[in-house]
Amino acid sequence: MTNHAFLIRTANNIVLNDLQINNTDNHALDGQVVNNLTLDNVDIVLAGDADNEHALNFKDGTGANLTGTVLIDNSTFTTFAENGLYLENFSGNVNLTVQNSLFNEGDEHTYCSGIGCGGHGLLLRADGTGTMTVVVDNVTFDDMTQVGIDAAREGTTNLNVTVRNSFFDPTPYAGNLDDTDNGVRLFGISGGSGNTLTFLIENNVFGDTADGDDTDGDDFQGTGGIVLVRGGGPNTTLQGIIRNNTVADSRASNGIAIESNGANAGSSTTRVRAEGNIIRNHFNHGINVLGNSSLNSSDNHLHDVALMNNSFTTGPSGSGVHAMNVSFGDYNRGCMRVTGNFGATPGTPPALGTSTSRIRFRHTSTPGQGQIQMESLTPFTAGNDGSASAALSADNNGTTPISFSTTNSVTPANCSADTYTP
Repeated sequence: MTNHAFLIRTANNIVLNDLQINNTDNHALDGQVVNNLTLDNVDIVLAGDADNEHALNFKDGTGANLTGTVLIDNSTFTTFAENGLYLENFSGNVNLTVQNSLFNEGDEHTYCSGIGCGGHGLLLRADGTGTMTVVVDNVTFDDMTQVGIDAAREGTTNLNVTVRNSFFDPTPYAGNLDDTDNGVRLFGISGGSGNTLTFLIENNVFGDTADGDDTDGDDFQGTGGIVLVRGGGPNTTLQGIIRNNTVADSRASNGIAIESNGANAGSSTTRVRAEGNIIRNHFNHGINVLGNSSLNSSDNHLHDVALMNNSFTTGPSGSGVHAMNVSFGDYNRGCMRVTGNFGATPGTPPALGTSTSRIRFRHTSTPGQGQIQMESLTPFTAGNDGSASAALSADNNGTTPISFSTTNSVTPANCSADTYTP
């Protein structure tokens, strides 16, 4: 079939069910200004044969490309040239649910310089104004050449993302751009102002599900983390929970990364809780909390982060990497809860390389430009690394070693109330 199978413009209440679309030379479905859409038991195979061609395309308009209630259920999308679904809205509200489905980019095509075209399962952009709410439940993302779910907000939009009960299987490592980068990547793009990115990522499996020994060679290759959430922009909020996931098989990055981009004017807020996750085979830090240095002395980037009851079955083998790393640059303030980690179940604490720590705190050494406070179940003395280390060890199943790169600087605090819930 040549060109698009479906071209939809300015339409309401579209329902496609019990349908198979094979071998389109462009997008299988191309839509603009569509309100309310259902795809039920739809199979799309071999969509597109060049870069920037997708199974489902809703990105080329300048306003509300797809709005209302959108449901993709019991459907499969296999061997698409770039993305399974590409949705970009510049206005309007959309509630998107994807469930009980499969996205498999496949490695059969070589349309872009002999490899895949850098595809995503879901590529979602909330720009301009409006709200995008996304629920992904019981979906498999297999053999992506970039990211399973890549979602970002910019402008004054709000983006709310829930990912649960899903499986992310990376491509076999080939040492090129055909390798999967991340499982889930959520960005608050720099330049946005006064908006929120909220999320819930729970009960998912990222990586090898067999026995954790990484024998199949399928690894995540991207920088940041297998699960990466990043805030940014002035007066913006990144808020959510990452819990009860298995996060495995990183060849080039962290397991879970919680970041804020401080290189923007205006303050931002990051409230994230990572709890009950099993993290294994991480090339870099198991969990990395990063506040990038701000360029503005008037800024006050706030971080309220809880790392609770996470387990690490195998860990980094090189030096300079840590099971849990917290690093804040200039003009970042952090209040940390770090409790219940490194339990005996489901596995032993990670094997550590030379000069590594199970828990490491680091912030700028410039007086007044950055700080880390810690809420501890065990009392400790402010400005005393030995006391703080003993408290952290007691709160985390007796784990050691623990390091503070800026000496005698951590102070006790009562962090704000639990406001992580999206």
